[in-house]
Amino acid sequence: TLHDYVDYFYKHWKNFEIIVVTDGCIDNTVKIVKSFRTKHVKNINYGKKLGKGSAILKGFEKADGNIIGFVDADESVRPEDFHKMASQIGEYDCGVASRRTKDSKVLAKQPIRRRVLGRTYNIIVNLLFGLRIKDTQCGAKVFSKNAMQFILSKGTITKGYSFDIEILWNLRREKFRIKEYPVTWMHMK
Repeated sequence: TLHDYVDYFYKHWKNFEIIVVTDGCIDNTVKIVKSFRTKHVKNINYGKKLGKGSAILKGFEKADGNIIGFVDADESVRPEDFHKMASQIGEYDCGVASRRTKDSKVLAKQPIRRRVLGRTYNIIVNLLFGLRIKDTQCGAKVFSKNAMQFILSKGTITKGYSFDIEILWNLRREKFRIKEYPVTWMHMK
């Protein structure tokens, strides 16, 4: 994932940084990240598990740029799609990757149980919060610096996977412009 993202970003952006936040990692991720010999890749390592939301916020606090985003480490969302979302920040304040929009392509599906649970969860979330987003949980989102500063100033209650919903709901309430983007997505174990 790091090789693909770094190679792609080098071709399209002169200045970028990739911050890998490792929280409670018990595999070789920290060692792999530290082996990267480029100023563009940084690691923030926490010995205990913070949770998805907390880990992402820690990365956001250290990020230095006008466009800030996150992707899941399994590269289920390709760098080309991340770039597509980031290139439209300015027209929008937040780009949300989606597996469920008209032009999305799913190359390898999640197991049926996860698909059913995910769609049910998304229906309930949209009924409760009125987000009008077909896929709140896809693992890539991009924000303008202004939107990110707002998110950081609000703080979050959620430390886990409903973090995405909380930040999207807060942005929607404050009239930030959110756009959902079709992506080519592949389930990874």
